[in-house]
Amino acid sequence: MIKSFRFTVFALLLGLLSFTAGACQRHEDKGVAASGNDNSQTNRNNQAITGADRSFLTEADESNVQERALGKLAAERAQNNDVKDYGRMLADDHAEALEDLVDLMDKHGMPQPNTLDEARNSEVAKFQNLSGSAFDREFVDTMASAHEKAVASFRQEASSGQNEDVRKYAKNVLPSLEKHLEKARSLQQKINGNAPEGKSQPSTR
Repeated sequence: MIKSFRFTVFALLLGLLSFTAGACQRHEDKGVAASGNDNSQTNRNNQAITGADRSFLTEADESNVQERALGKLAAERAQNNDVKDYGRMLADDHAEALEDLVDLMDKHGMPQPNTLDEARNSEVAKFQNLSGSAFDREFVDTMASAHEKAVASFRQEASSGQNEDVRKYAKNVLPSLEKHLEKARSLQQKINGNAPEGKSQPSTR
């Protein structure tokens, strides 16, 4: 009788230990799985930007820097008050877009270019030598052409970019670029007279 009781107690203790060990193992497995999911999510959020996304950001960075500079020049040198106001809008909007872009590039360990390429530098230098009505015509034509390309590029990136953060940036900036394009076309018609709808008209000097 005593032996039977001892055996029963031993069996109960053994079963309790087995249940406890199994529960601990399941808890550890869940912890490992959760940790793995967290790490996977972190890796997705902080993945390196490569390929087309990287090229897009480099181009966007240089474009923001250039158009911020040109906007400031327009605010100073333009003859038409509407062009001056447009220049101020460009300078402010592209400064904000550039700030957000630098934060994005820093987050993903991507260095920001410190200088504009030769073509963009030449473009800025050209406008530094213009003033009055000649500046106005060249400026609105250049902005219309530049923003046609920018809108197309940002739409493409917003829909098919590989990196989620880059797609989000493109979607956030796109409305401003579309507004800039619409305004540039409106100024073209006002200053040049007969710019076709949706098309950039070359300047006549």
